[in-house]
Formats: sequence, structure tokens, C-alpha cells
Amino acid sequence: IAVPNHASAADLPGLLSDLPPEAARSYLQYRIPLQISADYYLWDLQEKIADTDEWGYIGELFQVNNNKGQGQPNKIERDFTNPMRILALSMPPDIADELRDAQFKFERSMQGI
Repeated sequence: IAVPNHASAADLPGLLSDLPPEAARSYLQYRIPLQISADYYLWDLQEKIADTDEWGYIGELFQVNNNKGQGQPNKIERDFTNPMRILALSMPPDIADELRDAQFKFERSMQGI
């Protein structure tokens, strides 16, 4: 669902009325970061995977930054998996199951890289 950037859950009764308020709020909060991540995945990451000279860069995406003992998630976890998880947790159970299945499928595909 494409909505204006300044829209809130209260502004979108027709578009998000079937969702609980928390789900609508999570959708509005994470829709742009997820779209940016999806674009990166489709257009940049796939090109880098095809180019063996870029494989070092791809490896860096999966490295955990253990900064002073405080493990920070890698880029894939931070930009893809965490927003997917947060969004799925806020959805009604039937939708959450579908989103969780998609998240697990994505995680399995990322482990194959």
C-alpha cells in the first residue's frame, strides 16, 4: 500500500482499517526502510553476487560488529530481518504466520550466500 510519508494510522482509516492499531503503526514506521532494503536486495545485492570481485563486500554484510562486547547485528539482520520480525509481531495471527514464513524463507536464502 503506497501512502504519503506524513500519514499516520489515524489518517488512513480506509487503507489500514482492517489492521489493529499497533500493526498499522508498525507498517507506517517500517514501510520506507523495508522498501529501501527491498530495492537494495533486488538491484544492488544481486549484481554484487554475480560479480566475484564483490564477494568480499558481500561477506562484510554478514559480519557482526562486536563493538566493545556489545554485539551489533549485521547489515542483513539490521536492515532486513529485524524490521520484518517487528512488522510480523504486530500483525493479527493469520497475517503474522504468513509474514513469519516469508521471513524464515528469506533467512534461509541469506544463509545460502
